[in-house]
Amino acid sequence: MSPGLQTFPQCCTCAFQLRMPLKAITHPSSGSGICWQWSVHLCLHAGQLGLQITCFNFQTVQITWDAGETSGSNLTFMYRFQDDPAYVQCLHYSIHGSHTNGCLLSTAGDDILHFVLLNGSHALINRSQWLSDHLKPGSPRDVSFQWEEEAVTVSCVQLPYSGILYEVQHRSTFDTEWQSQDAETCNVTIHGLDPDKCYRFRVRARTKLSVYGPEAQPSEWSAISHWKRARPKDSCSDRAQGPKLTFIFVLASILSMGLLFLSLWKLHRPQIQLPRALRVPPRRFPAGVDL
Repeated sequence: MSPGLQTFPQCCTCAFQLRMPLKAITHPSSGSGICWQWSVHLCLHAGQLGLQITCFNFQTVQITWDAGETSGSNLTFMYRFQDDPAYVQCLHYSIHGSHTNGCLLSTAGDDILHFVLLNGSHALINRSQWLSDHLKPGSPRDVSFQWEEEAVTVSCVQLPYSGILYEVQHRSTFDTEWQSQDAETCNVTIHGLDPDKCYRFRVRARTKLSVYGPEAQPSEWSAISHWKRARPKDSCSDRAQGPKLTFIFVLASILSMGLLFLSLWKLHRPQIQLPRALRVPPRRFPAGVDL
């Protein structure tokens, strides 16, 4: 173990993993008082630092923290995997401003990551974590489409690990929202499609909550594919009449009908006849008066 690193009580790790209240945490060997001190010290630091872990497709691991919470200090990240004999320092830091705010590691599958975040020789966080708890699968590759009348089967390359759902979304230009369908294999068939409509498709991989837990994330969406009449298209150019266009069309129709009725009323309006008593007789002038 590297100089300056210590073995801390594991109660803080339990607080992270089980989301337990600090007062409920005890440690049988070191005593509740010591456990309370380290739990408060380490766990509150983790929350203040905004620590985030993301395992990308079991290939790389990104750990980030908020450099602004350390008063301008450069933090040191020390780590080892389960079978490694000793801690080593991160070789690939990410920098925010002029201070470290993350570390990027390489991995080859699921493993337990043990790490310590140091401010000088002072340990801010001491933690052990399964990488699978923070998995973010890779985006589906080689997505293909097999059409048959009013149905399409969407396929892609399977990821090399289990506990994954493959979600396919489709949407025509007349739909207001994406329609979703998923399966445990990347071979999803969608029925009831209109061959005269242009559709957009996209695919992603999602982790099962029962396998990976709530901290795992879905993959990024695949690139959107456009299809019409079982043929790929560059884009879907037909446009649906949304609520705004429909309102404008109805309003224009009402105004046109109003102008038409107004014109007809002017042409056929009745002539108003005044009563005889109110009529003004024409003026008569004496003969010989030159007007």
